[in-house]
Amino acid sequence: MKNVGATRNNGSITFWKKLWKGNILPKWKMFLWKLVNNALLVRRGLKRRNIIQDSLCVICSQNEEFEKHLFWDCWLAAHIWKSCQLGINTSSAFSIPMSSWVKNFLIFLWKEDGHESSRVNLFIAVMWGIWIQTCPATLLRWIQGILKEVEQANCVSKKHTQVRCIRQEVQQHRLENQKVCLAGQSDIHSDILLVDGTWKASKGTRNAIAAVGWILVRAQSNTHEGSECVYAHSALQTEALAVSKGLAYARQYEVDSIIVKTGSSKLVQAS
Repeated sequence: MKNVGATRNNGSITFWKKLWKGNILPKWKMFLWKLVNNALLVRRGLKRRNIIQDSLCVICSQNEEFEKHLFWDCWLAAHIWKSCQLGINTSSAFSIPMSSWVKNFLIFLWKEDGHESSRVNLFIAVMWGIWIQTCPATLLRWIQGILKEVEQANCVSKKHTQVRCIRQEVQQHRLENQKVCLAGQSDIHSDILLVDGTWKASKGTRNAIAAVGWILVRAQSNTHEGSECVYAHSALQTEALAVSKGLAYARQYEVDSIIVKTGSSKLVQAS
């Protein structure tokens, strides 16, 4: 029983971490938190607090308004779920608690589409649209508002997909434009030295404090690393110092053959 409880607790923590870190509107995150924790001010809760006298759903006027009815059972909510791009049939989830249904559905979408799922945004947008349209005085205004929210939710989903595609194209373009410069000879038994230098110009001084670092990966799978602060007057000199100090560091391990990997193509071309 303890293991089951620990697993559920870890799953809940993972869900909330994904939600808070997700590319979702802050007000939507708070809305979901309240929904999952039964903290929304639905009419049933308001009646219990003696704030209102009637707890019937303002849409169907047949059942008491609470989370499950508002987002599932009400005829208009069910119609909206079927009409949106997700095509959800809420009748199939009749016996599942509302909070579990929301969490399970979001986890499923994250697993299928990745952390920046456009369907997650659409799912939350539809629920948000249903929620904010429960206050209008007339049913006609309610229907007009919710249809507008569904249309806006679909637009948000499309824009999210377009942004993700553009981002992927930019990343692919960067990868295609990367330059790889090779110099010298090596074999499969060579050790690998990765070096990098960080430099920033300082006003009023010719030489600025820079940082260099290196990682030596031995053919025997042993790894050694080091770093040092240096003085340099340019980024190129900083990278050159990183190579120099990295090679000096590797010499103490009696390296016979080594591959040096640096981010400076000028150093490679000059070698």
